[in-house]
Amino acid sequence: PADFNAGATITMYDGVIGNVLFADLNANGMKDAGEPGIPNVTLELLDAAGLPAVDADGVPIPNVTTNGSGQYVFVGLMPGTYKVRVLAAELSAGGDLLGARISPIAGNPDDNRDEAVDQHLLTGFVTGPMTLSIGGEPTGEPDSSGLVPA
Repeated sequence: PADFNAGATITMYDGVIGNVLFADLNANGMKDAGEPGIPNVTLELLDAAGLPAVDADGVPIPNVTTNGSGQYVFVGLMPGTYKVRVLAAELSAGGDLLGARISPIAGNPDDNRDEAVDQHLLTGFVTGPMTLSIGGEPTGEPDSSGLVPA
């Protein structure tokens, strides 16, 4: 048998960003026992510049929807810096998060708190940046999204 070399290199990326969107009933910025996940919320992955994230071929990463427990995951990500946005449509009339706000936690270095999340009523809620690297844990990851019903 002859050897065959097409001269192509295939690089597979397996970076993952995921978490849970939940109702932070006591506004402490952490998911505590009894605080329910929020299902059916559409999330968009953004790049460091705040533009829709793309894969290695330049194709936009598809939006995801939280499951029945409020969990979500973006898969197949390249190394880079990302943010997650709750779309503004989720915050308006007919949206699953009408009247929601971000938990008012600030200045705590605990990665399980959501102080890295900014509120943008016109553009949706946006997390702080999370950096993925090959063989590394995301840095700057806010472990909870911490939305609280108004």
